[in-house]
Amino acid sequence: MSKKRYANTAARRKTISGVGAANERGRRTPIIPAITGDSSTSVTIQLDQNVSLKGFPAVTDASTPSITCNGAVQTAPNEVVLTFNAAPSVALAWPFEDPAIRNNVGGYVQPGTLPFSP
Repeated sequence: MSKKRYANTAARRKTISGVGAANERGRRTPIIPAITGDSSTSVTIQLDQNVSLKGFPAVTDASTPSITCNGAVQTAPNEVVLTFNAAPSVALAWPFEDPAIRNNVGGYVQPGTLPFSP
């Protein structure tokens, strides 16, 4: 009597992955933001690649953390307009791995401080 170690031999086969493989996964590239326009309570963010928006990001004002993003609208495949509860002052603080804005391979917006350009 033979004992089978696995009920399904296909379950123990290894998948081949790597460069050029059929199931190659894309690399998570960071999304680089830039502020292109701002008004009193809204800021236009230009991104270096096409993204998808779900909800609104947890972006705050760098000098006053109580000024938070309370709305977002995607106006182009690589452009998002953020609305704040008050006018942000000098720079925006972008959190680490914020799930609201992602690219097609799952990359996040690069965290850090995003200064307003004059």
